[in-house]
Amino acid sequence: LVIDQYGLALKSHSDATLAKFMSGELPINDAEWNKFVSECQARGVNQLIAAHKTAYARQWGAVDAKK
Repeated sequence: LVIDQYGLALKSHSDATLAKFMSGELPINDAEWNKFVSECQARGVNQLIAAHKTAYARQWGAVDAKK
């Protein structure tokens, strides 16, 4: 499953990076934020979002799972 494949790695990465932002270990600026977003994309955030949208559509009805 896509959620199993990407979910844990993405959550671990985002939890660790967001904690660094909050603690001041990483500065909150455009460069660091863009790096974080790129790393999330490399870890499959877009595939994970698409999988959640597809699951929602299956459960609740029409939604564009490609957006």
